[in-house]
Amino acid sequence: MLTGLDTPEVVRKVSDSDEIYLLDTTNPDEMIEGYENATILSIIDHHKLGGLRTSSPLDANIRAYGCSATILYEIIESEGNLDNIPVEIGLLMLSSIISDTLNLKSPTTTEQDKRAVKMLAEVGKIYDIDSFSESLFEAKSDITGISDGDLLQYDAKEYEFAGKRVLLAVFETARPKNVFERFDSLRKEIEKLLSDGKYDNVIFFLIDILGETGYYLVQESVVDRWIEDGFNVKTKGVDFVELEGVVSRKKQIVPVMEKVIK
Repeated sequence: MLTGLDTPEVVRKVSDSDEIYLLDTTNPDEMIEGYENATILSIIDHHKLGGLRTSSPLDANIRAYGCSATILYEIIESEGNLDNIPVEIGLLMLSSIISDTLNLKSPTTTEQDKRAVKMLAEVGKIYDIDSFSESLFEAKSDITGISDGDLLQYDAKEYEFAGKRVLLAVFETARPKNVFERFDSLRKEIEKLLSDGKYDNVIFFLIDILGETGYYLVQESVVDRWIEDGFNVKTKGVDFVELEGVVSRKKQIVPVMEKVIK
């Protein structure tokens, strides 16, 4: 791994005796099982509020930054502990910000993110951030052994637009061609998800990190009309619709969907 750390154990359930911290979400649909019975000590997030309710007061640190790791960096800095960050942890935080902000090119990027990247690169002894970013993006672009279902769910968030339950999935890659080749099977996977009845609609965007371009997977459904109305494009006769400069779900896709879905 780029950071030199092993993949940690994934905790999938907590109990009422657990004390937990919530990082990167306040959306109940994205929470770990059992969270409502555990004691939530603190929240650190950079998204809009997601409807979380708690039984007791807590500390909350929510800032409109490009990445929650930037908030963590500022907390550590304010406590005077920058010199105590292990190299491996510094690399994890650096990788998080680079990934979330597409190497500081996403419209979600703030000056605070840029500053954190500069300082964490020093902690992690990274002297060429662009080269490190390319290695990171190449690693996350390898979809060998990843099923179509897992690809759709890799970075998927649930939303409610005008009473409709919508799964809005994105996949960021430095190798878009590998995903283009899966067009037919991805569309079948979307149909399978819809047949389960959990979602009214599923929307999939492929993000070309290096090309700074988004691609919408055409479905021949009402979703196509939403994309046409929202982005002033045509979907007929193509597999993917190219949307130059559209790389952020939070800043560029969700606001459009909120306007066009009635």
